[in-house]
Amino acid sequence: MNYEKLLEMKRKMLCAEIEMNGLKAENEQRSVNQQPMTYSEGDFYRLIDKYDLGISIKQEIIKGEWLEIENSLKKYKCSICGKEKQYKDNFCPNCGADMRRKEE
Repeated sequence: MNYEKLLEMKRKMLCAEIEMNGLKAENEQRSVNQQPMTYSEGDFYRLIDKYDLGISIKQEIIKGEWLEIENSLKKYKCSICGKEKQYKDNFCPNCGADMRRKEE
């Protein structure tokens, strides 16, 4: 999966999350006013279809590596998105790239 596809998936997820929070807020407000909830569990699941999130982003594994930044004290950056970290991790916290080395 290339970086553009990853950004598009993140955009869709953010849009779905914003809409989901609106549904939750409406239900909370109605609950406070002792009214029946407007949105059911099905309405929340429909957001998955609306934003085409049914296919997991994990189906395409993004492989990257931690690159040591020159002139720094053990600071690394992701080879995919450029996110900087103080230590190496198995996955990039920014783009989700798998940083584990391939077993040979």
